[in-house]
Amino acid sequence: MPSESVFAQTSPGDELFLNDRKVVLRIVGKGSDYLQAEVVQNGALSSGKGINSPDRVFELARVTDGDLRAIECSKAFANVAYAVSFVADGQESSLFMPLVGGARLIAKIEQRQALQHLERIAEKFDELWLCRGDLGAEAGLKELGRLQSLFVEAIPKLHKPALIAGEVLGSMVVNAFPSRAEVVQLYDAMQSGFSGLVLSDETACGMQVAAVVEFLDYWLR
Repeated sequence: MPSESVFAQTSPGDELFLNDRKVVLRIVGKGSDYLQAEVVQNGALSSGKGINSPDRVFELARVTDGDLRAIECSKAFANVAYAVSFVADGQESSLFMPLVGGARLIAKIEQRQALQHLERIAEKFDELWLCRGDLGAEAGLKELGRLQSLFVEAIPKLHKPALIAGEVLGSMVVNAFPSRAEVVQLYDAMQSGFSGLVLSDETACGMQVAAVVEFLDYWLR
């Protein structure tokens, strides 16, 4: 769990979406430090994947021990930026700014409520990412296109780089070439005002990492 507070914030009957809704659980019991659930939708799951709920907006501990360790280990490297998950309204920057020594702070827009505060978030962060994986899991796939359009409409007012993330080149986790739909989507995203794109599974656990980098080098030229 990302935080023990999740145990207190959920109730029997709630659904949990794991790994961008690839796995769905329904809670049937709970204790102070565990949840008991039945599988509603089966799927592949590995460690470190996201958790969402259509029934709750989790209030999570913003700076975890894992965050502190990651920040400390990365300070020795140049050009490091820190992406803060589940930013809601921009206030989260005050928790991380004293810790990162002047490094760039990135706001990950992963929940609907953040879309109501984009200008405020842009005032507090150096960059914004529209993270469609968690956003789509929370809002539902039917809403995702509309929410992306709302973000695009706000980009000219943000005056900060805005990047698009979430299965941008998802087919290249396995394949050596992107799909035609992905190529067209990249073009549309850049024309819409996005400053760039963010890769995740494509380079974190994909089978075609070199091919992904080579394609983007070719495409961005």
